[in-house]
Amino acid sequence: MELLIINFGLSGIAESDYRAVCDELAPAFAAVPGLASKVWLADGDTGIYGGVYTFENAAAVDAFLGSELFAGVGAMTTLRDITVRRFGVLAGPAFTARIWRARRSPLRSRQRSDAGRASRSGLGLQLRRREQRR
Repeated sequence: MELLIINFGLSGIAESDYRAVCDELAPAFAAVPGLASKVWLADGDTGIYGGVYTFENAAAVDAFLGSELFAGVGAMTTLRDITVRRFGVLAGPAFTARIWRARRSPLRSRQRSDAGRASRSGLGLQLRRREQRR
């Protein structure tokens, strides 16, 4: 997995018009081979916009960077001060974070709430031991 973080400012275009352009471009990004996700960034207070792109592998990043879509967006005169940063992903911590999120699912939260009620009713120690064994 690899990431691209692209930032830029707007030049001669209102944020509302920029958002409309993003809506028009979204299907083209959805069709990029190997692009797992794209998060569109907007900070109107600082004037910084951009995207965080998650790719399946380095080859997909290389292909995107050489694509007509990348070149075309980069050539837009309404974007200024474009920066492109490429990152690898630390697989171990990313995997751990996914496991942690799974453990914090709504079902698990409800189980913890039930355990809190049970502790007030005298069953808390048994439920805590059961949770520790999971």
